[in-house]
Amino acid sequence: MSHLVDPAASPTPPFFRPSPDGIAGIWLGMGLREKGPKMREVADFELELLQAWDRLSAKGKVFGADQLFAEIQTHLGGVRSYKTFIASLSLYTARLGHSGIILREKATMMGPGMGRAMIYTLRSPNEAAKGWRGSPRDSQDNPEVWRVPRKTRRTDEVPRPEPLGFAKHIDYVEATYRHLQRHGFFSQISASSQNDESWTLHLIGQLLERCSRTSPRERVEQLQATIQLGGEPVDVSVSRIHHAWEKGPEYGVIAADDSQLILAILTYAMQQITTDQAAGRLPQNRLTFDLLDLSNMLAPEGGRSAYQAMQKGMARILNTQFVLNLNPTGQLARRLSAAAGGQPSERIRFQLVENPVEGRDEVPVHEDGWEPSTGMRYFAFSLHPLLWQGLVAGQGLLVHPALLFERSGVVHKIYHHLRLHAGSRHGYRIHAEDLLDILNLGQGSNRRRARIEFCEKLWQQLRERAARSGMMLPAVLEERTALRLYDLDLVVEPTDRHKSALVIEAWHSDETIALIKRQEMRTRAMQQRISANDADLASAQLTLLPLTEPEG
Repeated sequence: MSHLVDPAASPTPPFFRPSPDGIAGIWLGMGLREKGPKMREVADFELELLQAWDRLSAKGKVFGADQLFAEIQTHLGGVRSYKTFIASLSLYTARLGHSGIILREKATMMGPGMGRAMIYTLRSPNEAAKGWRGSPRDSQDNPEVWRVPRKTRRTDEVPRPEPLGFAKHIDYVEATYRHLQRHGFFSQISASSQNDESWTLHLIGQLLERCSRTSPRERVEQLQATIQLGGEPVDVSVSRIHHAWEKGPEYGVIAADDSQLILAILTYAMQQITTDQAAGRLPQNRLTFDLLDLSNMLAPEGGRSAYQAMQKGMARILNTQFVLNLNPTGQLARRLSAAAGGQPSERIRFQLVENPVEGRDEVPVHEDGWEPSTGMRYFAFSLHPLLWQGLVAGQGLLVHPALLFERSGVVHKIYHHLRLHAGSRHGYRIHAEDLLDILNLGQGSNRRRARIEFCEKLWQQLRERAARSGMMLPAVLEERTALRLYDLDLVVEPTDRHKSALVIEAWHSDETIALIKRQEMRTRAMQQRISANDADLASAQLTLLPLTEPEG
């Protein structure tokens, strides 16, 4: 990478390459790291540094520390000496280098005598995540510029030692890793790995995974998360619609435990579409069902408590609104807006279900002024066009059938996350406690206790599900262990982070591959029928030909 240098400016090291438009703004908008008790998302000096870097980049030329100092002083009114500035610059550029936010290189290209000077490049969040090496607490700095103890210089037999001074930056490095992870930059989903419509699958999976409360009792009015669709990051805001209800947190936005009911609704819709098409009927986006019957089928031993839980879950689904914030110039904005029946927009609001009608035994049906009641049982509603058109196009959410009977919302979240990121040729490896941040599982005031308790509970949940398939596992994980979570193959092993720490490595099993192939076959069959009958699509945008479900 090379940029013009203004000879008249005579910049002094270290040097800074001009950054592409918007990168500094992206970092400042999202923060550089996860906020902690003694850690800020962006320190004051980092704010000044990135703002000045962005302004000087407009000239399109490499600039030096003296020019950066002058730019900052101009905006701050000369409140800092040059010596103090250089000391702060050395500290923070080292921290940002170890965190992967800037790339530090030797400035030999700047001319003779610059072999020990450095030149910095500001990286985008996507570049930082894509280039991450090792664990969340490993330095991401360029090893060629590390200062190491003289007695431990690298030889052919001895690996490169840890850089001097790195210990004071480790917590900041991990906080940046968690921050990037929380914003979805470590997602392995790419545009090339998806077919034309598979964003519907990934959308539902990630909404269940990252955009729901941990518990119905959790007092959270709104949620924020970043998901990946079609290779583009999408900021999602989740909020409740009917604030007038005020019947407690159990009627707020969706919770993890509602995943079972949402999967049941989508599965029912898929079955209705297939049945209608096989009979030569036009599938209508209007679903009706008896919640009591559904509860008895999915939780036969749950009785009245399971039914009441599903009633509240249905209320939460009806009360939840998602807002997708898209790049207005990106391909995803055009595709999702078209699927939703509108012009390209950078903001799309939607509910999973729309236009609900609820009825009770021997009680009139309620519509416009709908409020949750303990007696609600019969429902009629439409799916949002985003979901309905995806299902009609053959893009159902095919998961292991037994997952429909899984009542633990946390298990649903973990399953969707692991299945989304794992593969048959590559495993997905993650520290269990990192799921606390990624899946919005909450931590409370004591993070250390929260991560220990989470790992202990997670292992017990994995043991219980393995036992259902006849596999008996020890109460305490002591060695590397292979097990099955529905259709996923897992390898779980203890680590030394803390007494209950564990690492999960997930792989798609033969059963997962069979589900994926079945989905691909159904999608291709539907697309072929749609393409062959364009004249009959009209406003329905689907084909009235029988669809035979592929076997296996």
